[in-house]
Order: sequence, then C-alpha cells, then structure tokens
Amino acid sequence: MLLFGLTQPITPIQIHWGNMVSSVVLAMALAFEGQEPGLIERLPRRSVEQTLSRFVLWRVGFVSLLFFAGIVGMFTLAEARGATLEEARTIAVNTLVVMEIFYLFSVRFLNGSSLMVQAILGIRSVLIAIAAVTVLQFGFTYTPFMEAFFDTRPVGLADGLMVLAVGPVPIGILEAEKRVPHRHAGAKAAVAEWTRAGGWRRSGTTRRPGRRGRHCAPGPSSAIAQRMTRPFLDNRRAKRLFLDRHLLLRPGSGPGRGADLDGVLDALGFVQVDSVNTLARAHDLILWSRRGRYRPRALETLVARRRSAFEHWTHDAAVIPMAFYPMWRLKFARDEARMRARWPAARREGWHGEIDNVLRHIADHGPACSRDVGGDETRGASGWWDWHPSKTALEFLWRSGRLAVCHRRGFRKFYDLTERVIPAEQRARSRDDDEIVDWAMSEALRRLGFGTSGELAAFFEIATRDEAKTWCAAALSEGRIIEAEIGMADGSRRRSFTTEALLDEAATLPDPTARVRLLSPFDPALRDRARAERLFGFHYRIEIFVPEAKRRYGYYVFPVLQGERVIGRIDARRADDALAVAAFWPESGVRTGKARRSGLMSELDRVARLVGVQGVGFSEGWLRA
Repeated sequence: MLLFGLTQPITPIQIHWGNMVSSVVLAMALAFEGQEPGLIERLPRRSVEQTLSRFVLWRVGFVSLLFFAGIVGMFTLAEARGATLEEARTIAVNTLVVMEIFYLFSVRFLNGSSLMVQAILGIRSVLIAIAAVTVLQFGFTYTPFMEAFFDTRPVGLADGLMVLAVGPVPIGILEAEKRVPHRHAGAKAAVAEWTRAGGWRRSGTTRRPGRRGRHCAPGPSSAIAQRMTRPFLDNRRAKRLFLDRHLLLRPGSGPGRGADLDGVLDALGFVQVDSVNTLARAHDLILWSRRGRYRPRALETLVARRRSAFEHWTHDAAVIPMAFYPMWRLKFARDEARMRARWPAARREGWHGEIDNVLRHIADHGPACSRDVGGDETRGASGWWDWHPSKTALEFLWRSGRLAVCHRRGFRKFYDLTERVIPAEQRARSRDDDEIVDWAMSEALRRLGFGTSGELAAFFEIATRDEAKTWCAAALSEGRIIEAEIGMADGSRRRSFTTEALLDEAATLPDPTARVRLLSPFDPALRDRARAERLFGFHYRIEIFVPEAKRRYGYYVFPVLQGERVIGRIDARRADDALAVAAFWPESGVRTGKARRSGLMSELDRVARLVGVQGVGFSEGWLRA
C-alpha cells in the first residue's frame, strides 16, 4: 500500500494485535487437535523434496490474496460510507480477526472437508480459543483503554454484521479449492513411486506393508511404515462387508426353521425381541428378511422345544444361541450387582423380600408369568408396565440367571428354574472373565466386520468399555487384529479394528442382490443408529414417544434397503385383512422409478404373506417427494 501512496488500512500496532490474537490464541488451540483422518497414511516428504513446494507457495499466496481482498475491501467500503479513518481501520482489523477465526476451521483439515458437524464443532480447545478471541476483540473495539492505545473506535451494529458476513467467505472458497486436482497430484506421484519401489503390496481394495525380509526402498522405520500403510476400505466395500456379515448382501434360500434357523441366529449373534406389533414383531421381521420362508412359530420352537436358543439381554431383550449361554455368566453377575445398586431407588419397595417367595412358587408349581406371582399385592391399572414387587423379583431372578424364560404365550414370558430350561451341558461349561471378554470381542468383530473398541463392546454388552480398549490394544500387539481406515458415507475415514481375513473377504464380495427389503427398526444392521448413519448416511429415530403433531414420519416406520443402500422408510401396518401403506419417503437423491416401485411392491406382497393378510392398500399421496 505504501509503494502506491495509499492509506494503510491497518496500522503497525494494530497488525501486531491481530498477529498476537491469531498466532497465540487461535494457533495454540491446534496443539490440542486430534489428527486429521488419513494423516498417518501420507508419505513423508522425501529428503530431496523442497520444503517450500509449489503447493505450499500456492497456498500461502492464495490465502494471502483472500485476506488482502477482504481487509482492503471492507476498509474501502467503510470509507465510502463516510466512516472516519479510525473507524474504517477498526472495521478492517475486526475483519482480519473474524477471517482468521473462520480460517481456523479450514486449516484444521488440509485435505478433508471442514464443512461437517464434527469438523465445525471441533474440540473443546478450539471453541475455547474462539470464545477467548471474541472477548478480546470486543475489548479491543469498545473499551476506552484499548481505543486510546490502538487508536480504534466503536463499530456499529450494521458494520459488525457486515464483518461477520465477510468472515465465512474465505472458508467457502478454500473448501472449493481443496477439490482442485492439482493439490493431489504430488501426493499421487509419491504414492506411485513408493509402490514401484516395493514399499506396498496390493490386494483387492487394501494396502498392506510388504512381507518381512522383502526388499523395500529406503523409507521410514517399520513401525512408522505400518502406520502409514494402514489399509483403507472404501465405503462401498465396507457396506458390502457389513451387510454380508448380517446376511443382507445375498439372497437367503434356507427354509428358516430348525438347523437352518439356528445357523441364521448364530451368524447374527442374537435377534432383538420387541413388543410393538403394528405389522410384525421385530424378531420375526429380522429373521424373515434373511429367510423369506421363515414363520414366527419356528423361533418359538427353538426356544421352547429344541432349547437351542435362550432369552436374555444384550443391549436389550434378545433371543440368543444356546451355545453362548456359558458366556452370559459374566453378564448375570454384573447385571445382578447393577440391579442391587440401582433398583432399590428405581422400583417399588418390597421386591427384594419377594425373591424367595417367587423362587419357591416356581419350584413348587412350575413355570409362572408375572400374573401368577404376588396375587395379594396392590397393582396398578397399566397391567403390562406395572412392576409390582413380585414381578420385579421375577425379573431380577431372570436377569441374574437363576430363572430362565421357558416359553411365551402371546408375548407374555413364562419363567422356570434355570436347571429345568438350560441344557445341563451348557450349565456345566465354565469360562473365566478374561476368556468371556475375549470371546465377546472376537465374536463381535466377526459379525461387524470392523469396528472401534466401543462398537465392539456394545455388540453383546458383556465387556466394559475399558475392557474393550485393553483387549484391542493386546490383540493389536499380538497381530490378531489390525487397524484400518474405513470410508464413511460423507467421505471421511474412521479408524477401526478388523482382520486381514475380513479385508480379503471384502475384496471378493459379489454385487448385492437388487431385492428391496423392508427391515425392522431394530434390525442388527441398523440397531447402532450412529454407526448406520456414518456408514449409510441414513438418519433414523423411532417416533413412538414423540407427540403425533411433532412426528416427522410416523408412529413406527420401517427402513427400506435395496442393495447396499438404504433407499427410504415406509409407514405400513396391518389394518383388518390388508396391509395398509400410509407413506413411503425416499431418501435424498433416491429416484422412485418404475423398476424401484416394482421392487417395493413385490416386497410389500411378501410382507403381506408373512403377516397373513390378503392384499396391500395405499393411502392417497402415499409416495412422498
């Protein structure tokens, strides 16, 4: 500006203030940041490569130009509107600081998008730094002491809003710049050179370190190299692996009963039991979606007659393969300790004193339901949800393993002594706590395909979160599992644990069946709502407890899957002798063309046969935009 004889928009001492605020307060917040997804995969700068690469020079120049345009533009505009020199300079300094705040979000992710919730919210240090800068900047602009020292003036509301409006402009431009191909050319060239040198061997969709003893080009130490070559599983393959583990990728052709149903239950790990029956109960719909010939009586047979499955809890009430029963001993003990600690305050008084009475009643008279115990107790009008003391004792004994569900009548559970329900061979098997945790984590990984320690722990809800972290660290060091980067629906990557075998499997999976599938809201593929949203980009919440006027969709709507994509959700229920479809909401970007509508109609016809109705009826305007 001085070279051209123009007025400086910011004085030297004001520049010093801006540098102190941005370099000290804002920049220090980055020291507490976690790494950007995929950062550790990037190759190190080669020794012959210049520090000031063409990309770095371009980035410095481009950002400088953006800031120059914003600051000078606001300064010039303020003067044109009649502001004094001091007022115009104050506006220019505030523009600089606001642009620095927004630039902080962009610079946190060099290559990945910063326009995501997790990127915008950042971590606590970033938000604290922004709050601190905001306070300092208000002081700089409005306190008499600062005004005298820095020669500033108060900024009016209209000018302040203009400053805030200009601030986000650079981040929008820089986000667009991240997509320019030139910025990735150098990285691709380096990858190609490293690969030709033998640093990586390729298999399917993964990248893995070269074999021990194999000649490799000079590079970083083996530990760093292993981190840098963490396998990557793209989102399409990740979804296929996950769906295949849940028996949803390929057509299911079994009879859906007997040994075949045992196999389905074992593959899934469990099926959640739920009471809502607007169309079909959750467990029946889950199993039917894998085996079209399945009918509800088949699961009752497994639990009540063949005794090849039992009922208990994972994250919720579930039917579980009987072979897993010995592993539930740890859950029995932990549930009992939790109930003893919490239920005295959460349940009606007197339940603990009813434990022996309930046990004696069942021992003497056989299986009982909640109606059969505590006949002289005061009961509420709600019936189903009335936890009178004897019912609470009944549930306590079941959750702690001393009783077992022997059968259901309707949806009502009947309990008996465990030794009368659980086969002796399963009761005789014992495992110590470490063995049970190892089993729970290993089996969860086998069924999920990949997952964080928290996701693996949440699968059976046997291992604690701390036990899960310890197990993952040990299994990783022993080479039983590996770390991989899993592609998410929004383009980000999530570091997860998996195995070489699972990654090899993902690379060879077939294309998914084109069948349209109506899924239970409690389907194991969608039960973990956060995981489903990350992997499929599908946000789902049950609105049963939402007031009708505030529901976005309906009381109980069903996710609809086609191939490897969740294409929408449907409000369907039994009504007299028909299947009534109130609405189908396709997901954003999903076209409901003739072929897709035909597939949906075929699925509804199949559901009608499952629930025993004669046809399908549609409300007017059922196909929503």
